[in-house]
Amino acid sequence: MGKVAAIQSNASGSIEENLMVLEAQITKAVAAGAELVLLPEHCMGQPINILALTENFGDGIGQAAFASMAKKYRVWVVVGAMPIRMSDGHIYSTSVAYNSEGECVAHYNKMHLCHVTLDTSRQVQESDRFMPGRQVVAVDTPVGRVGLSICYDLRFPELYRELSNDGVTILLIPAAFLAYTGKSHWEVLLRARAIENTCYVVAANQYGALPNGYEMYGYSQIVSPWGDVLDCLREGDGFVTADIEGACLQDVRSRLPALEHRSIRSPGRG
Repeated sequence: MGKVAAIQSNASGSIEENLMVLEAQITKAVAAGAELVLLPEHCMGQPINILALTENFGDGIGQAAFASMAKKYRVWVVVGAMPIRMSDGHIYSTSVAYNSEGECVAHYNKMHLCHVTLDTSRQVQESDRFMPGRQVVAVDTPVGRVGLSICYDLRFPELYRELSNDGVTILLIPAAFLAYTGKSHWEVLLRARAIENTCYVVAANQYGALPNGYEMYGYSQIVSPWGDVLDCLREGDGFVTADIEGACLQDVRSRLPALEHRSIRSPGRG
């Protein structure tokens, strides 16, 4: 079906520097054969005031740069998340998918906004900055039908079951997943989402300390429908890659057709 890549980065305080780092990794991923490249959440930068990076949907430095990279390297680029102001005037944490012509073919507004207490003095509460999205989004690509999601969404299996019900075979999970939770939860959740939906999971995470003071976990990885980790990058700039194999997908689903054995169905699906 094709090869995918997930880029891992550590977003600095400079938009220009971040774009240069990401383009360098996209170039290498394409040279390795990737037809679709996933970027981490907030890969353009994660300052204390992330809303300073807000762009109007369809217009802005970041969106123009990523569209240009997709067209230049003839590769699908899925941007993990950017603060985007939509036509309703609200700001969302938005993942944007560009095809190999540089056209925006889909976007997804993060549905589940992170709220976690790190210690007595620090909380992450995205609802202070963003509106939650309301729509599940899937898109057909050269490597298969992919489902869009972002970071904290990973903790809500019902989203991924809806995507699976919609024919998705590849779950994209860009993240800025904290080291605080990542060491216990990250890989467990990624493998669970792959196994329970018999889908590939492609996860692009940030790593290391960010300008906003938080420590990211890294460990970007690609997981097979059987739950095996096909490639993993613990720390540092770089990327992971794997072939999406239709034969593997069908083999897993035929040997263990758990999706056909469900006795509890989603509303409206019989």
